[in-house]
Amino acid sequence: MATPLHDHIYFTRLELDNVKSFGEGQFVDFTVDGVHPARWTLILGENNTGKTTILQCLARMRPDVANRIEGDPTGQRGFLPEFAAEDDNARLDALVRNGRDVDCGIRASMVAGYSFDGRGGRPNRITSTALIQRRGGKLDDANWAGDRDREFGSPILFAYGAGRHVAVASADEEIPDPIASLFDSTVELIDAERILQRLDYHVVKFKERRATMRLRAVTEMLATILPEVRRPSDIVINPPPTAGLGPVPHGVRVETPHGQVPLDQLSLGYQTVTAWTIDIAWRLFNAYPDSARPMREPAIVIVDEIDLHLHPSWQRELRRSLTMHFPNVQFIATAHSPLMAQDLLDQNLVLLRLDPAEGAVEIDNDPAVVKDWSVDQLLTSELFGLDSARSPATSAAVRRRLELLSKDSLNDVELDEMADLDARLAFIGTDPEEIDEDRQSVIDRARAILRMRREA
Repeated sequence: MATPLHDHIYFTRLELDNVKSFGEGQFVDFTVDGVHPARWTLILGENNTGKTTILQCLARMRPDVANRIEGDPTGQRGFLPEFAAEDDNARLDALVRNGRDVDCGIRASMVAGYSFDGRGGRPNRITSTALIQRRGGKLDDANWAGDRDREFGSPILFAYGAGRHVAVASADEEIPDPIASLFDSTVELIDAERILQRLDYHVVKFKERRATMRLRAVTEMLATILPEVRRPSDIVINPPPTAGLGPVPHGVRVETPHGQVPLDQLSLGYQTVTAWTIDIAWRLFNAYPDSARPMREPAIVIVDEIDLHLHPSWQRELRRSLTMHFPNVQFIATAHSPLMAQDLLDQNLVLLRLDPAEGAVEIDNDPAVVKDWSVDQLLTSELFGLDSARSPATSAAVRRRLELLSKDSLNDVELDEMADLDARLAFIGTDPEEIDEDRQSVIDRARAILRMRREA
């Protein structure tokens, strides 16, 4: 049985006041229209603008309905965010913006009762708040609160840091903290090979229908997400190596155009994406043990640098593939990739940029982009801020050519330089019309140079 709609819980807004690099009155909008949660939000910005800080605040401000306000054991007065369990004052103080006397505020808003396919009943609005005060350069106080329209269950949330280390031959049965890797780069993901072997064992040994369905769902997901893997049967699952059995096939292998390759010998990109997508699936299996289709259940997945180790063609397809196999998961991610930004122009893009005058980072929830822009146009837009999509050397050549064109007359050396530049820059257009214009410009310029030389 699928999870009731009132237990679909997603982020809608995060408000930050004097949190690290952010000044007052900053917020991130995680909706498509101010009301309905966005299935995908991609946060862009230069290094050290606070992208990871936003993800960490979301993870720690998630409601913990089991954590009651002191003196309210029944929860009538609300709940506390997970962050309220933090007992390290240094970590709390590190969140506060520089200054001796500063009030730092965080407010996370969520909504229950909406689905991504347009269904929605009576929304249940949920908020978690934190106020951290520094006085005289020292942490002075921290207060927490949580409020909601009606009772609800704790949201299912998994977070992945940029490290995403792949566990190798792990015998640990315990599932790691679902947000730990976002704060500790040494935390390993679940051992993907072990999970596949465990599911396969229950299918072969016990003929379990549920294990069969889950193994099929995972291998279908990998066949969709991993390049060059054409079908689920290309994921070949052998048992772990066993002493005394001799040279029999063991371990998980992937059928590629070059033959079967052990999972642990594939590229880092393959291994990492395999590991964290299986990590998501396995956590959903455990969060929804009674569900016939746990990968279709609601959750929130936070990923730092989601484009890490991914080839450009892979980046273009990742959103579609993840949405196909996790249709009720809200993905909130950071990236540096214009290809991923291009793929999410119809979703929710957020841009972080430093205001030099204020010395603080500003959050732009509606960056000026056009849906049909090319990658070159995105690179030179406010999203990425490059002066040109061309190489520095080519850009310098273009500037020099324009400089020569602006002169009233050219000497012989400059004429030769112009001819060289024209030949070099002949076909650097980004579309057929521009290429034709450049080609005609070269022809016209060459004729002009010849004419000037004849007249000299």
